[in-house]
Amino acid sequence: MFYISKFESPQKPFIKLITLIFTFYIQQLWITTLTLTHLLENFELVLSKAASEDNNLGLKICVHYAMLKFELFRHWEPTEDLEEAIEKGKCAVIETQEEDIAYAERLNNLRVMLSQRYKYIEKTEDLEEAVRVAQQVVNITPEDHPNLADKLYNLGNELESRYECIGKMEDLKKAI
Repeated sequence: MFYISKFESPQKPFIKLITLIFTFYIQQLWITTLTLTHLLENFELVLSKAASEDNNLGLKICVHYAMLKFELFRHWEPTEDLEEAIEKGKCAVIETQEEDIAYAERLNNLRVMLSQRYKYIEKTEDLEEAVRVAQQVVNITPEDHPNLADKLYNLGNELESRYECIGKMEDLKKAI
């Protein structure tokens, strides 16, 4: 049970609950679609109230919203969930400072969503943007970063997909 003190905003317990459920969902991949749908329906209200009080908190909620919508898409494939996930993912990237340690992660989440939409509806613009975002993630990652190899691997996959789609030999060479 969440306790609300007289000094705590009424949204914070709900946000704590959302964060706990989101974490549990990602770790256990166990939650009903009905529960997710209910949480997502109330996100806009919580997001607007939280953002008016604390932009950083609103940004975190936006990120969670995008990831929950993306998970709904992955399990049930309604394209409107993917569209909303990408919209909120782009919002999160725009609102995050490049110096923020979460910036690269949010960019990478956006790349994954764009890549999935390309695979689902084969819109070349999504693939182009996924390649651009993957390159941006690599560009902002320090050379001594422990996850640089993963980020280069992701870029290589996006370039390979673009090569398969468009047939530009330059993409295949860069991917290798």
